[in-house]
Amino acid sequence: MEQGFILLHRKLREHWIWKSDNRLKWWIDILMTVNHKDAKVLIGNNLIECKRGQSIHSLETWSKIWGVTKKTVSDFFKLLQKDNMIKIENIKISTRITVCNYDNYNNMVNGKETVSKRLVNGKETVSKRQLHTNNNELNNENNENNENNISELHSDDKYNFSKFNSDIIKISSNFKNIFPENIIKKLTVKQKYEWCDEIEKLNRIDNYDFETIENVINFGRSDNFWKSNFLSIKSLREKKNDVTKFEKIKNAMLQQNTSKNDDSFYNKMLLEAYGNTK
Repeated sequence: MEQGFILLHRKLREHWIWKSDNRLKWWIDILMTVNHKDAKVLIGNNLIECKRGQSIHSLETWSKIWGVTKKTVSDFFKLLQKDNMIKIENIKISTRITVCNYDNYNNMVNGKETVSKRLVNGKETVSKRQLHTNNNELNNENNENNENNISELHSDDKYNFSKFNSDIIKISSNFKNIFPENIIKKLTVKQKYEWCDEIEKLNRIDNYDFETIENVINFGRSDNFWKSNFLSIKSLREKKNDVTKFEKIKNAMLQQNTSKNDDSFYNKMLLEAYGNTK
């Protein structure tokens, strides 16, 4: 019997997949099937990489597991991909799927599992640092902050803020501290959603890590030039001359950091050469 477990948020009940018993069962099966750590799969004479959050099965294999046609499986995968729940890759004689934001279902923090499995009096206990469990009592202060931020944003059922992970919520919670008050007050629910979605796309599509995204946003709002030219998160992926605003701000940040490092190195060389002249 397979060991371990996955985490499911109660927000799942508000998701469209909850309304279909078969699709819900298939989705949970995918979550339980994908790798919880990186591995390699041998198919014929080909060794194929299958990372954490990924699974390699042919459509025919999935159809046999679920007892449906290959077309039904293909249509379901396309539906999930359209909603940014999975990514589909056709590889040789098989199909690799990647669950988006897999850490929401099997979370890792600082490279270590947040769920500690201990047997005490025959019962399994869960570490207080676990994220996204939505227990009745939230013991982790960060969890409480994240839930409050989601609740603050999620004021319209049309926009599903629960799809955004804790990194996106953390970055969004700082908007009120770095953008002018008059801009924040005028944001509609739709605009708040679009801002969070822009961050998600910077990570998922443009492959920027969340630390870089946060640093670039903070720099853009503190830089003398950019703070008057960067007034909306929604504009970060807009291109001008094939370069996004995010890339321009990032380059300005890197240039400033390089300049500071050069000055520091130059001052160090002068100190070594001439000593402290004071």
